[in-house]
Amino acid sequence: MRHPVKKTLLACVMILPAIAMDGCAPQHPESQNAAIANGTGAFASMVSAGPTLRGPVRMVAVLDAKRLPSGTVQLTTESQKDSAVGENVVDLASPDGVSNFVASRFPNAVIHEVDVMDESGRAILKMWPSSVNQVSTSVNASGTTFALGHTLAVPPPGVVLDGQVTPRAGKNATESDKTDAVLNVAAEQLGAPFVWGHTKDRGQRGFDAGNFVAYVYRHALGYDMSGNTNAQWDTVGVSVPTWDLRPGDLLFFDNGAHVGIYCGDDEMYQCGGGTGKVSKISIGPDSDWGKRLDSVRRMY
Repeated sequence: MRHPVKKTLLACVMILPAIAMDGCAPQHPESQNAAIANGTGAFASMVSAGPTLRGPVRMVAVLDAKRLPSGTVQLTTESQKDSAVGENVVDLASPDGVSNFVASRFPNAVIHEVDVMDESGRAILKMWPSSVNQVSTSVNASGTTFALGHTLAVPPPGVVLDGQVTPRAGKNATESDKTDAVLNVAAEQLGAPFVWGHTKDRGQRGFDAGNFVAYVYRHALGYDMSGNTNAQWDTVGVSVPTWDLRPGDLLFFDNGAHVGIYCGDDEMYQCGGGTGKVSKISIGPDSDWGKRLDSVRRMY
């Protein structure tokens, strides 16, 4: 099983014209980065001076995504209604929307800048990602000497317990009860629509892949973890061999480009993955997603 080097999109952002980012107030680009208060620690925002708006540039559909030799990713977009959904729809005001979209399209690339433009070529948002460089040793099984029979710490790496929710299965619940809680919460969201950067925990209609798994573990086990897929890849859970795959495990595909939750019988719950919604799909050895499985993380 591979544990390749992976960057986390930690970003400065400038939005033109300025729009309000969730949990963020406007400030000048020269000012110090201010982390968005979304519990992820994986996104920082700066917006240009001027009026803060939630106008027509908030929701966009990506028409084209390309990476230039300079390490810049250019996204050409068109504005959408607030009700838009789909695997090309990004909420620019979300802390994770652009970051998760770019990570899914360019999972192995070193990215220095992301430029979001409208269909006329006018720049509406710029991001400057930085790199964390590697999967945390607390995640890597060889670094933690995790073995069968060992008990995982509660909560696992990359997670804190959220005192604001009452989970289906508490800290001292049995492994079976925790598995039931995770799978039941995931199943209850079947059919929820896909939007990059969305999560029902922010009162939004649906999820993207990273925010879906974060929602499930939060309401099932009381875990507070990032909805940023790169941050999840770098920091969350403890790696185990694929032959030890168990229901409730967190799954990563294509070097962290996609995530899901194993539910048994060679299937997983996930959001997106070509379905445009929360769905249960195959990860069997002959399936497309099964061939792209990179890492399995134990969460309890």
